[in-house]
Amino acid sequence: MNELGIAHILITIAAYALYMFFFIKALTKSYPYKILHLGNVLYVGGFVLGMIWANLEWGYALSFDLKIVMSVFVPIPFILESIFKRGYILALGIGILLMVLNYVLPLLVGTVHTH
Repeated sequence: MNELGIAHILITIAAYALYMFFFIKALTKSYPYKILHLGNVLYVGGFVLGMIWANLEWGYALSFDLKIVMSVFVPIPFILESIFKRGYILALGIGILLMVLNYVLPLLVGTVHTH
């Protein structure tokens, strides 16, 4: 794994940590939207870095791998919350569930993408 792959993984994990922090704070009715915005930027940055890395390593940026498909849907609840600022705990909970499934399902199914 080269530096781009390591950066992709670390940035994406940092975004996940910020999403979790925002969700936990939202449960207490405190909404640190700057943290959520930073999480969205890091997630998109990590996703783009992953696309560049995949293109350099395997010759294609996107495929229909389960993890990649789920990765497209993970940030949607967080981006919508960032735009509308309504405090929809259910939507944020769905985002957290998608985030967890994004790591668990590829391990169970045994796809190429299991980091």
